[in-house]
Amino acid sequence: MTIFVVPIRLMAVIFALGLGWIICVLTVHGLSADDLKKPLKGWRRWIQREMGPPVAQFVFFVIGFMYIRTKGRRSTKKEAPILVMAPHSSWTDAMLHFVDGVSSPVSRMDNADLPFIGAMVKFLQPVFVSRDVADSRSSSVNEIKRRSTSDSDEHWQQVALFPEGTTTNRKSLISFKTGAFQPGVPVQPVVVRWPNYFDCVTWAFVGPNIWKLIWLQLCQPITFVEIQYLPVYTPSEEEKQNPVLFANNVRYVMANALKVPVSNYSFRDGIEFRRRFLAYKHSWAAKFALLENFTSRIGLGLVPLVDVVRGLLQRQKSGDVITKESLQEVLGMDQELLDKKEIKESFHNLLPLLQTCEGQISLKKFIILTSLWASKKQNSLEPAKYAVQVFGGDNLKKLEETTVKKFLEAVYPSSEESTNEMVTKLFKLDFITFEKLKDNIPFDVTKLE
Repeated sequence: MTIFVVPIRLMAVIFALGLGWIICVLTVHGLSADDLKKPLKGWRRWIQREMGPPVAQFVFFVIGFMYIRTKGRRSTKKEAPILVMAPHSSWTDAMLHFVDGVSSPVSRMDNADLPFIGAMVKFLQPVFVSRDVADSRSSSVNEIKRRSTSDSDEHWQQVALFPEGTTTNRKSLISFKTGAFQPGVPVQPVVVRWPNYFDCVTWAFVGPNIWKLIWLQLCQPITFVEIQYLPVYTPSEEEKQNPVLFANNVRYVMANALKVPVSNYSFRDGIEFRRRFLAYKHSWAAKFALLENFTSRIGLGLVPLVDVVRGLLQRQKSGDVITKESLQEVLGMDQELLDKKEIKESFHNLLPLLQTCEGQISLKKFIILTSLWASKKQNSLEPAKYAVQVFGGDNLKKLEETTVKKFLEAVYPSSEESTNEMVTKLFKLDFITFEKLKDNIPFDVTKLE
């Protein structure tokens, strides 16, 4: 698919985007920022309303969205000035602003100045928000109110928002932001489904990055998407006074239609989750978990593993690199074990922790990982001596400063200044013993997290 489909589709996408960009540039050419705060008129408006949707749909057609199935009827602006869409899970959700007519999104002000994309953003006349302006959020809410309560139905197109405020994996609907609900006007809920066998669209906090998703999308022969317009939701007087209640009630309606639960997680929770996930991903706890999963599957106990480490320590003196096959042999992995799918997967998950930048397996990394894990399991610093020895500390009764510094940097990554401070406190003489290091180490190796 990569060789035959992607090049052809990529050329088609470039052509389609180029055509769309030319139309957008012609439409907004000569308009100031103040002009874009007013509804387009005359021929510009005709291009925006009549040519914009088919050209955009052509772009998504060549990407792979050859048929977009719709259910229900999209309301008019008079019936519902605001469309609320969920779940927001893909970089391709932008297509929703062109299905059955044009709608205005909410966009960062910076996007209007981006090369190429800027003209397309201006073409949609979004409600702009800026992270650099203190009252930007209230200004954007006021702008949504102004557009949604316009006296004339023909002035502004509907405003369409993804109230989740971020992309998710579609397994639940997270908390809705209240911007779409503060005007207190009727809204039309719009739910999105992706009934595909292979998921190449989900862009969440954890998972493939945007470039991999684009490549997967271009490789996919056809991608299915279903858009359902639910009945217009008219708020009660209580909901008009309480946007949070309004948002939650609409969310429950959409969750019922999607048959998914609701979640009280928010965009800020997602940011915090990603921060903690990335911290955990590089933590010792995560590494130990992968090692323990692997050793338990191949039936390698703690004592035999320490014996393996001791043997590899001698081998490491003549060269740090070992082949995958040699490591499997040292660990006693015969062909019967290698043929088991769960062991293959477990070993595959462990390999990135042991590989160098060149993709080779490092004995040093394996020894450090296993010896520290053994220290944690035995609640003893004794096995940690092997992690010290890989840095040239053969004589445990006379450890030099450079050896200890390298050990501390590997076990407890921190700033160079912090590491130097720890080493200075440890060294009063030119060297220390391993016993002294155990007694004065500034963190507990047996409790590494």
